[in-house]
Amino acid sequence: MKKKLFVSAPVLLFLLSLLVASCSGSKSELAGTWQLSASKLNQVVEEGYTPLTWTFKDNGRFVQIMNLVDDTLIREGDFTYDRNEGELQLHFDTGSNRDVLWVVVHLDEEKLMVEYTGYGFFVEREFVKLP
Repeated sequence: MKKKLFVSAPVLLFLLSLLVASCSGSKSELAGTWQLSASKLNQVVEEGYTPLTWTFKDNGRFVQIMNLVDDTLIREGDFTYDRNEGELQLHFDTGSNRDVLWVVVHLDEEKLMVEYTGYGFFVEREFVKLP
């Protein structure tokens, strides 16, 4: 007589939710405000980079604030973070360059390092988390 493996619906649902949760990064990993601390363009350190902060919220929204010489530029949008792929997708609500895909090189409680490859240029940024 053969024995059949029986998995109850709640156990199956739990295992499925565990699998889905492990495939995409938790938005709370990024939650908070990150201030740009270093920037490179084509592997050359940018000494006079524009002050920049990213604020990520648990609801999938973010705010980018650039402190320009005469003004402050505030852009908002949605973000997704895929921990397994190391990808941070920013989708701005307005502007000409609305979708930007960053590669997350490093992320911990205090530091975020990202890279972006554009047409003819390569950007590396390092952020520190503000309290």
